[in-house]
Amino acid sequence: MDNGPANTHRNLEDFAGIASDWFWETDADHRFTYFSSRIEEVTQLPASRFIGQKRDSIGTDEDFEDQWLQHFEDLNAHRPFRDFEYSLTRPKDGSLGWVRIAGQPHFAPDGTFLG
Repeated sequence: MDNGPANTHRNLEDFAGIASDWFWETDADHRFTYFSSRIEEVTQLPASRFIGQKRDSIGTDEDFEDQWLQHFEDLNAHRPFRDFEYSLTRPKDGSLGWVRIAGQPHFAPDGTFLG
């Protein structure tokens, strides 16, 4: 069985296609590397707009410094996170939308953050 990256993304997309939520991945620098197609329905933005963007660069100019500090504290402690919120301005009508995410960080055996 092929367990390479292309197969992993295909399996994730198969699962995401039947889910009501959207799924994403980042790299070790917190840059988005994958989004399920549902992101476009949720945000009204093309997924390509987010690929390569750092997670902390997405959203409005609202001040969420305390939330980011807590988030990175959770990551440094190798803890999963829940209820992390982003605000996004919808391009079609300029309205503000909110997304709430949860994630499971991945680490190498030596403790290095992988994404």
